[in-house]
Parts: sequence; structure tokens; C-alpha cells
Amino acid sequence: ITEATFALPIYAWDSGAHIAQQIRDWWHGDRDRPSLLFCYAFGKAQRLMAELKAIGVEEEVLLHGAVESVTRQYRQAGVPMTPSRPVSELPRKDPLAGRLILAPPSAHRSAWMRRFRSPQTAFASGWMAVRGARRRRGYERGFVLSDHADWQGLIRTVLESGARTVYVTHGQ
Repeated sequence: ITEATFALPIYAWDSGAHIAQQIRDWWHGDRDRPSLLFCYAFGKAQRLMAELKAIGVEEEVLLHGAVESVTRQYRQAGVPMTPSRPVSELPRKDPLAGRLILAPPSAHRSAWMRRFRSPQTAFASGWMAVRGARRRRGYERGFVLSDHADWQGLIRTVLESGARTVYVTHGQ
């Protein structure tokens, strides 16, 4: 039995390091405004901070409260990540220009976003591989990053398992 959320040939993941480099280039490419990167608070945000650290980013990342509470647990477990702190610890009038802020998708277009003046926005998810997903969700940029197996990973795993019958859930 396998989960297969991304079981179509269009889903092919680049390395986490490659995506982290894309995120760093996007973030550092516009230092005049905040960079809001939306991602899932549990797992994805921490992976992003770990991938950024792995490519040498030591700059502090700011976190939405929902991301901060989970990140604390990862740090206590010893997961190496970029430095971070809650955005709520900064003065309300801080323009946050040039800062990277990680927030859950539920914060997009919420009252919480009023704090940020003209932010650039992006979303990190395997769903960003689907043409038009970024635009439909209202983000300026999409980064394709998933912890699920991609198409080739699923096929390889099924073949290597030697199973005669495979049941698939959550996908194609």
C-alpha cells in the first residue's frame, strides 16, 4: 500500500539544495521589501530552514507564530537550521525590508499580512509543479519542494518492493 499524492510524470523533484538556492536568489534579489514564503508549518518550514543552512545561509529567518511553535521542537531535537525568531518579536513599525518570513498558507491574505508593506510572495510545495497553481493561489512565485515521493521515486519504490499487487491511496 502506498501513498501517491504526486503520482504523475509531471512531478519530478530537484534537490533540496537546488530549491534552497532558488529561494535564496529570490529573497536576496529584492532587498527593498519583505519576502513572504508560505509553506506548511509542520515539516516544510523546518526543511526549508535546514536546506538554507546546508547551502551556507546563516541569515536570520523570521517566523509566523504557527511556524515558530513547531520549529522549537525541531531545534530541541537537534535539527540544524538557519537562525530564526518570531516576527512578533520585532517592532510593529519595522518595515522588514530584505527579510525572509516563513508563514503557513492560512496566513496568506489574512489580517496578519497587513504588517508587511508590498511584500513579494511565494509558496513552497510540490503542487507548484502544476501549471497555473501559483497564479490561482495568488503567489508571485512558486518553489517546487515536496517530502512526498515524485513520479520516478514511486515507480522505483514499487519495482524494488517486488510486490505483486500495489494499492494506491491519495493520488493517481
